[in-house]
Amino acid sequence: MVDTPDRTPASLARARGVREDIVEVMVDVEGALAGPVGSDVQGWNDSVAKPLRRLRDAFDAHCAVTEGEDGLFEAILLDAPRMQAKVRRLEVDHKAITAALSSLVDALAGADLDPEAVRVEATELLGQLARHRQRGADVVYDAFSVDIGGE
Repeated sequence: MVDTPDRTPASLARARGVREDIVEVMVDVEGALAGPVGSDVQGWNDSVAKPLRRLRDAFDAHCAVTEGEDGLFEAILLDAPRMQAKVRRLEVDHKAITAALSSLVDALAGADLDPEAVRVEATELLGQLARHRQRGADVVYDAFSVDIGGE
């Protein structure tokens, strides 16, 4: 077996760290959403708003380490230009997820809170995030782990 140098960029390590943060906060959001509302709607609201704000911050950090200068997307496109359409799809995801997170955080700051509507919207957002993570993992794998052979 031929020993090959590690081709993974430093931006991948940064993205992995942020990815772990997002997963952890996603679990916290899901747990808060599953909590009973009861008669204390404001208490439930506060218990959901806190992890959603953390999720928004973690996702903002994710966007910065992937889309920013010397970010993961730049490294992917330098190493595997064929991935351009898939990287652009991830950028579109970023915009949609950022907008959904902002909408939810704003809704929780409002006075007319409908917990069931928040649960539905937040659960859909968690699904979007899960699908985005899967697409991102596929892009990283395709960019850095594919051996096309030729020997």
